[in-house]
Amino acid sequence: MISGNAKKILFFGMSYFVRELIETVSAAYPCIAVDSNVNFQEDLQGRENVAFLQGDANSIVLWKKLPLNEVSHIVFSLNDPDVACELCRIAREIFRLDMPITAIIHKNALSDLLTSYKVITVDPVNVGIQSLMALIEKNYATPSNIGLGKGEIAEVTIVRRSHLIDKKLRYMESSKWWKVVAIYRGGEFIMPDGDSELHLGDKVVLVGYPNMLDNIVNILMQGVPQFPLQYGNFINSVIHGYVPGPTEEANYFRSKTQALGLVCFADEKNTELAKKDDIIASMDAQYVRLTKNYKDPAVFNNAGTIVISAPQRFSMLNFRIKYFIRRSHVPLLLAKGVFPYSCIIAFLNSDNPGQIMQISLEISRISGLPLKAAYVTAPKSMRNARMESELENCRHMVREYESIERATLEFSTREGNPVKEFLTYQRNFPEALVVIGNNRRQRISRMEPHLPFLLSERIKCSVLIVPVAEN
Repeated sequence: MISGNAKKILFFGMSYFVRELIETVSAAYPCIAVDSNVNFQEDLQGRENVAFLQGDANSIVLWKKLPLNEVSHIVFSLNDPDVACELCRIAREIFRLDMPITAIIHKNALSDLLTSYKVITVDPVNVGIQSLMALIEKNYATPSNIGLGKGEIAEVTIVRRSHLIDKKLRYMESSKWWKVVAIYRGGEFIMPDGDSELHLGDKVVLVGYPNMLDNIVNILMQGVPQFPLQYGNFINSVIHGYVPGPTEEANYFRSKTQALGLVCFADEKNTELAKKDDIIASMDAQYVRLTKNYKDPAVFNNAGTIVISAPQRFSMLNFRIKYFIRRSHVPLLLAKGVFPYSCIIAFLNSDNPGQIMQISLEISRISGLPLKAAYVTAPKSMRNARMESELENCRHMVREYESIERATLEFSTREGNPVKEFLTYQRNFPEALVVIGNNRRQRISRMEPHLPFLLSERIKCSVLIVPVAEN
């Protein structure tokens, strides 16, 4: 019997898979192997860190001989369902063990029997088939025995150059929907942070919502921008009467993205307006009549972008717009009826300017519209070290963009009040689509200046407000 302080792995049933598993696991952990067939003792002889006990898995006498206080995990592979269930009953009910128990199974029926004992079940054949089919069909793997096994974890090898390659992760990750959690490069493991970059040939492990991961994998594998699919599949348009033909710009914006379609919402007050909308009548748009109002949670369902019509000037009393700016966890388009767009302007004064740059770049590449960028800082005599660093970071980000895209970006830096200076700059491009960032945790009030709201209420052209996380 093995002694010592190291935690041990207890194995019952010496199937082929378990024997192979012991050979691997014993290199790192001491193992105890139990089987009724003494012949397996010869197979395990000579292996360091492995002790063999002959006996039945459902024998209380045998269990009393085991150093259970030194065991950290139990693994078993047993063909008889009754013996398997008795093993679990002994462990859980008689000896009160709360350690993980894993069953190597080959029949789904056994999995159902073991559920009540909180047993993790693994079917090696099924896992192998699923992994192989994922590689054949998608060229990436989704582990089926980690987490929920529903595609919330994916591993992909980057084989094509895309706009996500060679950019710092802080410029492109959506902290709410997906994350890069591991990078394997040249046989080495990299724990990624905001400064990490993805390179061709990297093997990347992603976690996030399954439908979001599919879109991100498509970007990494196909090298094409996917906006707004990293947020949701549809452009959801909330219809009300600020702008004539409120659905027309939403439909135009949809045509400039990879969205799968347009879904139109109207509350009871605007039902007749929606019914008279020529765009809804002429296109394949789904029309949904809300039973409540614009706060109906259905508005956010599978939304890649939410579109609401807005007057060219509005005030703090516009509670509908304030509601969406505060609550929307996906990009929000304030449609002011000024389209088609002449260009995209990325306003980099944001908690995460890289994310604004990334979204603006995607829309520019999909739509073919030229991309411009602007940043407003304090006069040089008033800038502190933090302000100087933020300005230099924006300049460096623009240089990275130009290097990757092999193109020159029109980048304007101005000094003074961010709202006044950007409005002065934007007037040169009256039909632009302005992309700005919004930290949803910041309050909107006159006492606490809220840059995205102040700009949105004064800019006469349409504004895309992107929720961002702090750098």
